[in-house]
Amino acid sequence: MRFVLSQPWSVLLLDDERVIHETTPIQPLDPAQPAWRDTLVLTFRRGGFQGPPPAPDADTPAAHGA
Repeated sequence: MRFVLSQPWSVLLLDDERVIHETTPIQPLDPAQPAWRDTLVLTFRRGGFQGPPPAPDADTPAAHGA
């Protein structure tokens, strides 16, 4: 399935692990003017972002319970 988010404040929610997704090149409405795409990505994942957090380094205060 392909679709375009063409209206301001459009939103797309998906399961990143189960959906192959891509973006298209930015196509300006007026080729003589600059174009841009604003994107906000929020990731929610049980257990942390893309895996468990790293173990604290032995030389950091967190490793000593601080």
